[in-house]
Amino acid sequence: MFETETLETVIKQSGILGTRSPSASGWYTVKCKVCNDYKPRGGFLFENNAVMYHCFNCGHTAGHTASSQKFSKGMYQVLTAFGVDIPTARKTLFASFGQHPEEETDEERESRLALQPPTPIELPEEFEFLNKSNPDHAQAIMYVESRLVDYGKYGLMVSNKRSGMWHGRIIIPMYDRSNRVIFYQGRSYVGSKDRWESPKKVPKLNVIFGYHNLDDTDRDYIIVCEGLFDAMSVDGIAIVGSEFSPFHHRVLAQSHKKKIIVPQRDHRGYAMALEALDCGYHLSFPDIGQAKDINDAVIQYGRLYTEQQILSKTTASKYEAQLKLGIWCSS
Repeated sequence: MFETETLETVIKQSGILGTRSPSASGWYTVKCKVCNDYKPRGGFLFENNAVMYHCFNCGHTAGHTASSQKFSKGMYQVLTAFGVDIPTARKTLFASFGQHPEEETDEERESRLALQPPTPIELPEEFEFLNKSNPDHAQAIMYVESRLVDYGKYGLMVSNKRSGMWHGRIIIPMYDRSNRVIFYQGRSYVGSKDRWESPKKVPKLNVIFGYHNLDDTDRDYIIVCEGLFDAMSVDGIAIVGSEFSPFHHRVLAQSHKKKIIVPQRDHRGYAMALEALDCGYHLSFPDIGQAKDINDAVIQYGRLYTEQQILSKTTASKYEAQLKLGIWCSS
């Protein structure tokens, strides 16, 4: 049990700070556990019974005051990442407010899940890898090849059933760093009204597609995409959606590679791009004519030209990027 009812004491008694002394401005520097940084670019500041945390790598910021009756979402993520005994800390700090401190709030649960890696799953037995020797796969293979994607490299699959939600779809499995399946999606190749399908009971929170590309040592950059075919076209990664999660940022921060985002040309791409800039990622506005995305550009102009354009038209300047974003996302 902690002796006093301040978060400063909780943090110091938890051993997070070790034997460090504060800087002249009062900050205790640490290696950020929210993003698993390899350098001490995170820091705690204790001032007037308040606690502030900030990481200069991932940009995570959180605060807590003595009058707070619960942990903010950001502070809960900090404490969880650093391994603080949350139930004890909650009981120590909030019992005086007449709460039931042993209960996890909905906001705290959301914060915990935001940093939790996806759970491995099993693929349905009806899925089988695309195989040129199987005549039933001919139409699916023709579609994938028209998108200029290497179906063997990415282990693309189809359903062997003649009906059902996965019939007529390219199945794209997604793996974690231990090569365990964590999610999958199906893209129609027969003109279905719903182009994409996802498993109904498998959450896509924190899924990343293309871990092997992130860990590739041959390149000092990684192209971060929203779409799966975009990622496969340039051996990048995809976050399977248009919003970063804290887990996504944590994984990306572990990599020393330059992170490059080519924004989608819509309002979702605009919002994602602004968040990427705040995290120190680079944006790219390649000269790809009216191509609607990376995969479309590769089909029209080839991979070499598209990737050269992406690499040569990058910026990390917020001023420059914001000037270009308005035009890019409305074209």
